[in-house]
Amino acid sequence: MEQLRENPDPVERIRRLIEDVEAAFAIRLTIHDRSGILAHPRCSDRFQSWVGHMHPYCEFGRQRPVLPGWNEGCVRDCLHGANRRAGEERRAFVSSCWKGASEVVVPLYRDRHHMATLFAGVFRNAGGSPCGIPPEIAAENRRLPVLTPTRATSLANLLHVTGAGILAELGRLHEADAAAGDRRAVIRRFIRNHAHERVSLGGLARELSLSPYRASHVVRELFGASLQELVLKERIGRACRLLCDTELTLARIAVQVGFSNRYFFSRQFRKAVGVPPGAYREKERRA
Repeated sequence: MEQLRENPDPVERIRRLIEDVEAAFAIRLTIHDRSGILAHPRCSDRFQSWVGHMHPYCEFGRQRPVLPGWNEGCVRDCLHGANRRAGEERRAFVSSCWKGASEVVVPLYRDRHHMATLFAGVFRNAGGSPCGIPPEIAAENRRLPVLTPTRATSLANLLHVTGAGILAELGRLHEADAAAGDRRAVIRRFIRNHAHERVSLGGLARELSLSPYRASHVVRELFGASLQELVLKERIGRACRLLCDTELTLARIAVQVGFSNRYFFSRQFRKAVGVPPGAYREKERRA
């Protein structure tokens, strides 16, 4: 019997896993990164084909929209709508878009944090093609497989396990960097794990086994910013996602991402983004 050879590269294992799942179930997977877990130098280029909806049906008309608001509808239904629902319900569901296509959607959580959202599809809605879409895409819609309840349940279970494996492999990748003495990785991990809390330079200094004075200089040398500036950037990024994808109040968002109150949150958000959080939410919902 031929001996199996396990690939030691976690990024390559993830890539092969996704490709095998797609081939076995005749689907396309999409990963929406909600926490920056794919923001690793070894991941940026190798996951490009899965960070957007690349199914031919989804890509139809994307470069040269055939109707007004063509791409805006996709952003509304998938990027904002499905992720909003994933963050609120925290369970698998079937999402339908304005083009008459369905996907199985599974939110991936770690320690109550919405890390990513997996999409599997695309399928034809049982009700048929929607009205108002061009004849050529209506014809493509009729060729899509129908998503039965049994298949939806099977895919949801598969995506839960697949997603857990992806998060575990990515976690090991970040931990390996930290264990190897990669101070950038240690600092990123510290910020990712503590941004929603009161962050102190002393805490990071202990992680780096340095004095607070030296830790401050290391952060500035590696990132060109202070620890508090990096924490603020992380909090604002999380706030942007919550504003787009949930109905949480500004006060709730402020506390959840690490600000002491909504007024301080609003001031810092406007300073960083250029508009108040409420106006940002309205603008993104209209996009």
